[in-house]
Amino acid sequence: MDKFNYFYGCLSGQELLRISKLLEKVFKRRFDYKYLNWLYNQNPNGKAISFNIANNIGEIIGHYVIIPVFLLVNGKKYKSGLSLNTAVDPKFRGKGFFKLMAQKTYDKAKDHDLKFIISVANNQSTKLFLKYFNFQNLGSLDVKIGIGEIQKDKQNINLQFFWDSNSINWRLKNPKYIYNFKKNENEINVYLKKFSILNILLGSFKLNYFPKLITKNETQNNLKMFIGLGKYNWKNSYYLNLPDYFKPSPLNLILKNITNDKIIQVKKNDVFVQLIDFDAF
Repeated sequence: MDKFNYFYGCLSGQELLRISKLLEKVFKRRFDYKYLNWLYNQNPNGKAISFNIANNIGEIIGHYVIIPVFLLVNGKKYKSGLSLNTAVDPKFRGKGFFKLMAQKTYDKAKDHDLKFIISVANNQSTKLFLKYFNFQNLGSLDVKIGIGEIQKDKQNINLQFFWDSNSINWRLKNPKYIYNFKKNENEINVYLKKFSILNILLGSFKLNYFPKLITKNETQNNLKMFIGLGKYNWKNSYYLNLPDYFKPSPLNLILKNITNDKIIQVKKNDVFVQLIDFDAF
């Protein structure tokens, strides 16, 4: 008979190595120690909150984590959690581990005064979040590809991530990637280059977020990809919606107030989300 050990993460080096083995098995890509330590331990908004399940020989076979972030909701700033890595060893699925781990993590998040949980989830995960925890599905993100500048329009924003210079500089120290930058009149665009020709727009930020950072790696106007939500001027640009069959899955923005079951009065048209807010963590 299987015996399991259920425990909150302490995020020690040994534990991160055990978690990395599970993540690599589930997601079929590398999760090295340096990356997980940056992600889970060095975030200036606070350390990650996680819950794990280990089997009888000490292997972690279930893991759920949220990363502390700040959200601006209807004009007010709230400490919240970005739901990120959810993994259960294929040999141990069907035991209700996801629901248990998520609930334990949300309980701990409340103890740390976190208000909301936000995530970008695929269709399968979205169904579980809605079924078990009554998340709101705010809709799928836009995915566009084309050439030319990506220009924002004025927008009434009632939901967005809050960044300051400390958090954005930490975010751009992700050891997995080297980022490119392009200065505009009042902002800096941050890009991730893929396949030598594709620049993926991660986000745009005010110049004062980067006091000494932007001195090199200025990107060129090659083929670009946009993933996010917000009001942009697409009329005078050459961008097309990426066909669904090129997407691994619809990217659904989901949100929950974990302190009560009140529905957040936010419409999709009033949401501003950039790729840097949730991806490549």
